[in-house]
Formats: sequence, C-alpha cells, structure tokens
Amino acid sequence: MANEIQSAPYYMPFDEAQNIDDILANSSLKHFILAFILAPNDSHDCIPAWNGLRNRLVTEDTFIAEIIDKIRGAGGDVSISFGGAFGTELGHACQTAAQLAAAYQLVIDKYKLTHIDLDIEGDSLGAVVDERRRFEAIRILKNNARQNGKKLYVSLTLPTTVVGINDAGREEIKLAIERQAEIDLYSLMAFDFGAMANNMVHTVITVMEAFHQQIKSIHTDWSDQKVYEHTGMILMNGHTDQPSELFSQQTFEELIQYASTHGLSRVSFWAINRDRPCPPDRQHGWAASFCSCIDQQAYDFSRILSKFKSQEIITTSITTTTTSTTTKIPQTTTEKHHTESRPTTTTTSTTKIPQTTTTTTTTHRPDNDDVDCSKVPGGEGIFPCKNDIHHFIECSNGIKYIFSCPENTKFDPKLLKCVWE
Repeated sequence: MANEIQSAPYYMPFDEAQNIDDILANSSLKHFILAFILAPNDSHDCIPAWNGLRNRLVTEDTFIAEIIDKIRGAGGDVSISFGGAFGTELGHACQTAAQLAAAYQLVIDKYKLTHIDLDIEGDSLGAVVDERRRFEAIRILKNNARQNGKKLYVSLTLPTTVVGINDAGREEIKLAIERQAEIDLYSLMAFDFGAMANNMVHTVITVMEAFHQQIKSIHTDWSDQKVYEHTGMILMNGHTDQPSELFSQQTFEELIQYASTHGLSRVSFWAINRDRPCPPDRQHGWAASFCSCIDQQAYDFSRILSKFKSQEIITTSITTTTTSTTTKIPQTTTEKHHTESRPTTTTTSTTKIPQTTTTTTTTHRPDNDDVDCSKVPGGEGIFPCKNDIHHFIECSNGIKYIFSCPENTKFDPKLLKCVWE
C-alpha cells in the first residue's frame, strides 16, 4: 500500500504534551506518529503498554483512543511506534513470532491502524534472535492483512552515524528481507550523530545520501527513484542531544525542500512535544523534552513540516551537494531517541540562532598517531588520538581521518564520542 502518512512528527501524549485540540488547531498538521509502545517494565510480559507502564496497558486505554478519534475527525490519521531507545521492546518480551504478532495485532485492532512503525535502536539493534522474531511477526501481520482485505504499512526506523547506518543497521534490513517481512519504509533518524550546527543542511543531506546508497546496495533491483520512495527522514527541532547539533527553522525549510525534490515518502521530527518556546520560569538543559531550547513561536517547525509535498515548498536553491560522496564530520554518535535534560547545563535561557546556513570544512590536525586503518577489522572504527583529548580518529573503508571535537567538548575514549568538558 502507499504511504498515507507523509508529514508526521512524533507525538508522546503522556510526556508533557500539548492538548491535541490545540495541536490540530494551530500546527497545520493532521498526521502523527504516536510513541512508544513497549512491554511492561515491571514484568517484561508479552503485553503492549504505553511507555512500558503497567497502568497504561493498551487493552485498558481510552485516553489514546480519544486522541486518535479527534485526529481522524479532523481528517488525519496516525501511525504507532513500537520500541524506542529505552524499555523492553515487545520483540524481546514475546517468546515466539506468533505471540509477538498477536501483541502487535492487538494494538492494530484496538486503534484500527493501517500504519505502524518499528523504532529499533539501543540494545535492540543487533539482537539477532529478537530481530528474527520481530520480522517473522511482521510477515504474519502482512499475510493476515491481505487475507482479510486490509492494508498494513510498516516503517522501520534506525539510528545513523556520520556515514549512514552502521553494520547492525544494515544487517537488520537484510534480515527483514530474508524473513520476507515486507518493510515499506526505511526511516533514518538524521540527528544525534554529531553534525555541526553551522553546517546542518549539508551534513544531513550527506548522511541521507549515504543511507540512500546503502539501501540501494541491499535492494539491488531498486532504481534511485524507488529507493527514495521507500525512504523517510526524521529530524529533531532545535537543540538535539548532541552539543554540536542545532536545527533552526531555516534548516528545516531547506531539508524539507531536499526531501520533497528527491521524492522521499515521509518526513518526521522529534517531537511535536518540543515544538514550542521554553517557559522563562522553568529550568532546562541543552535539549529539553518539553521545548526546543531555541527562539521560536509555538508550532514553527510543524508549520514548516506541513509544506512537505505541498505547493508551499520554498524555491530557494540548496547550495549543499546531494551526491553519494560522504563528507567526514566529527563523530558524536548516540543511539537515543528520547530527549533528556543534560545534567551539566541548567540554564533557563534559549539560544537565538541566525536564519542562514553556512558551510564549513573540518580542520584536520597533523597525523601523529599510530592507528593504521588499513589493518583495522572491516576498515571501520573510531579511536582516540594520543595525548590529545580534543581530536579523534575515524577509519572508514580503510581510510584514516582525524577530526576536532566541537568547541567546549572533548573526546571520551570509553563512549567514543565528543562530550561536554
């Protein structure tokens, strides 16, 4: 089936969310991805529960059902996301593919869904036994839908690195194909990987194009157009969890244009809960869960997202390249799709950002380290620089690159990313 949910931010109704009536009246959006359904955290039973909480079992829910009714009453629809960065994913809690399919089907039937999302990150990414079970369950769901004359559109959401998805992400996609799971959309979380704030448009496009080539190398019979048609892009408004990243309104405008002109099927962002200015009387960290931490009006980013695949797409040309050549940027990879306040920063001020995007190049330091990327297994890896906490080495395809961490950060050799000093 075709994707009917094209411009859809993530919406977490239980997490300091705006009222759905306010969102529908003022955001210019009618489609949303509701997050997250997990197994109960207290028992890890094969039972779907919102946010993994025992008192929010799907079987007992009326709150989310009322929200969905209002969205559909306004002419919209929802997808529901299973998984996320934290908690126990149902694919791990359920012991068989049949049990897992039944748990998914319970949610589909409860909310009359035609679209679902699998957000696989953190410990869930690379857990092969769980992945196999999950994709076998999706195959069951797809077959059931066909037999009953119904539609089911399944998206798979994955985290990224500076060079696209990692090996675990590639193997995830291959396993889905092997298990005949029929994934309709591959969505990339194009944030939290260490892009530079003054170079976000170029960097995100570079990552998306790298992802494009990865999908094409797996689906070898797909044309470029078909790959784009099966690709989604997920952004994060304002400050992200990484100290070097910042998505301004102008950045969103240009990335929406990229997605539209290249024929992507969906653009999302994390999250509409954050699409508002921060309250002046409330402390927040670098990236808060309830506001964007930058200067904005309520629903600025939602209104920009609504332009995706519409007649309102901006015509300003994008000066950044969209070739498949990968540009190296500082790596601050994390596989986190929840926003947390940073304990190192408790300021209440918001960042005012310029509404222009400039391109800069990373300055390489002299190579005085003994890492030989040609001898690194797989030619891939990230390593600290000797006696220099402000630089790090990245090996990619056997080639060595040395980069600086963003200002006021240092490289953590245990976490393998730049962190606040």
